[in-house]
Amino acid sequence: MSFLFPLYLLGALAVALPILLHLRKKPPKEKIPFGSLMFLEKSPEKLTRRTRLEKWLLLALRCLALLALALVFGRPYLKSSMFGDQLSEGAVVAIVVDRSASMQREDLAERAIAAAEAEIREYEPEDDLALIFFDREPVVIADFAEWQGLDARSRIGALKKTIPDHPLSWDIAATGQAMVEAIDQISTHAGDAEHFSKLQVVLISDFQEGADFSAINDVAWPESVSVKPIALAPKETGNLSLALAATTTEASTSAEMIHRVRISNTKDAENDKFQLAWKGDPATAIEGVVPPGSSRVIRAPQPSQPSESGQLVLTGDAHEFDNTVYIAPPQALPLDVAFASSLPGDKIDDVGSPYFYLKRALHATASLAPQVSSIGLDSLADTDAAAVVLHGDWTTAHAETARALAADGRLVIAMPSATTSSQSLSTLLGHTTELAEYEGERYAMLAELDFEHPVLVPFARAQIRDFTKVRFWKYRQLSFHDYPDALPEGIQSIARFDQGSPAWLLQEVDSGSIFTILSGWQPSESQFALSSKFVPVLYSILENAGYSAKAAPTYYVGEAQILVAGQEQTATRPGLFTRLDANQAEVPIAINLHPSQGRVSPVEPALLLTEFNVPLDSADPDSGSSLATDSGKSQQRLDIEEKEAHQKLWKWLVAAVLLFVLAETWLSGRRPSSTPSPSPATS
Repeated sequence: MSFLFPLYLLGALAVALPILLHLRKKPPKEKIPFGSLMFLEKSPEKLTRRTRLEKWLLLALRCLALLALALVFGRPYLKSSMFGDQLSEGAVVAIVVDRSASMQREDLAERAIAAAEAEIREYEPEDDLALIFFDREPVVIADFAEWQGLDARSRIGALKKTIPDHPLSWDIAATGQAMVEAIDQISTHAGDAEHFSKLQVVLISDFQEGADFSAINDVAWPESVSVKPIALAPKETGNLSLALAATTTEASTSAEMIHRVRISNTKDAENDKFQLAWKGDPATAIEGVVPPGSSRVIRAPQPSQPSESGQLVLTGDAHEFDNTVYIAPPQALPLDVAFASSLPGDKIDDVGSPYFYLKRALHATASLAPQVSSIGLDSLADTDAAAVVLHGDWTTAHAETARALAADGRLVIAMPSATTSSQSLSTLLGHTTELAEYEGERYAMLAELDFEHPVLVPFARAQIRDFTKVRFWKYRQLSFHDYPDALPEGIQSIARFDQGSPAWLLQEVDSGSIFTILSGWQPSESQFALSSKFVPVLYSILENAGYSAKAAPTYYVGEAQILVAGQEQTATRPGLFTRLDANQAEVPIAINLHPSQGRVSPVEPALLLTEFNVPLDSADPDSGSSLATDSGKSQQRLDIEEKEAHQKLWKWLVAAVLLFVLAETWLSGRRPSSTPSPSPATS
């Protein structure tokens, strides 16, 4: 721009010089012959000064030339409707601020607000701004209409007033969804993008690895909308995070709950040691090592009081926001068990009947609350029970109904009696069977028990794996017509009688299962109901079917309803709460931080956004961030220089015009005057 001043000066001289020359012209002096001076009387001089513009057209053309020069060189700076291709109605900018759980680290939340204020100061009242906070869902704090025409001070004041109503969140970071909301707001407000100088999304975030950007793939990002990433990073690098991996029972014979947790360490961590303990119980502390960039699943220590709720706390890093796992106490899982039998109703609960022992074996515990009831075989289709015990002389129709219940995801425990036909059992199992009553005089025992199967795993220890004291007086010998030496595919043998025929069979049917016991557990047929193995085996069968003793369900922030002051609302922070179950009873519930928020390793914004074909607008695109405070001014200067570079042709045209004006002025000064000289006065 250094050539503007001399060109303006030359233009001004080109126009002003002829005017000054014309004003300085004087009428020619009258010449009097020397000889006549002695005969003339001296007359007083008449002072006459005539100033008159004679060439108005030339003056007007030169003034227009000067005005044209001024407009040409001032073209990049003019904001008038005279230049529709270069003018705009200002910028349209959506400022998107991350308020997710990972921003709980150090002072990232305060720095994010400060960065938003700095961006607001970059724009004038004629620029349209919107403000969006986001975690799991984007929230429009101020839309374009609300802030339209406000100056920076008013906008910052409005921002500060809204912060108490939108505190920092404990939820996940759905960054992609927030960016989609931003471009929707911009597109709705801007309409035709050509009328605006800038369409931009300013994204202020920590750009952590666990953030979700996938929503960008669901839209076609407009090329006219650029993204300015502002990356924030804590002073302390590295992070250890704790998440619940699984909660199971050690065995059906034990009420001990086993909690497995996953401990993850970021790549930039300098520390690899951790300590895990129950809060308020330092005696349970265990120590370990997790190398940077890896994770490890470990078994948590047993709390001193397993029946009470607690918190597992991890120590060893500088960021504590993701170092606690909340675990609610175990809940009694309600389970309806229906005993369907052909026995008469007045005999169903007699001492020695199968129902008598089943009802007393399945008693309520701290983790399972069975409700056992008896129904007739004809009521099978109407039962809502999750588990059904099929006993007695059932027909093929009853077998079809029972198999349909299993396919519906329920557990069917089939206990054929001496009067059950082979056809009925074949219909239930889906294979042709031959069923015969054992007629020998010798009792049978269980053999070939599969202690690797989940049903018998609890009995795999040497102290409790002995089943020799369980004797069977009566049982059914089963064989499959098409499989004389093996079992059909999909049917597993859990145990056999020592004579060789199957004793316990398990068949998976769609989402349910059928467990077949080929001898009654009542004393008239065996010692099973009177042995110490009966109750554990029943609970193990239920556990294998999915009705296991479990801890209270664990949910993540934003995914479950909790009771607050008697009202149900979505959980917004981790902790131990209560909720209403299907029976409208209050039960404990644990709310934990989503594991993705512990993955705080930073990613390069430029590389990340480029993968989604999002155009960047930053002071240094290669760096992946735009932390420079004067990036807006720099971009404005680059735009002006680009416009100026496009008008190099105008520079030569203007120079030619100036040369023409100077040449014309010089030539007009050399032209002889057309005014005739006055004649000498005569006497």
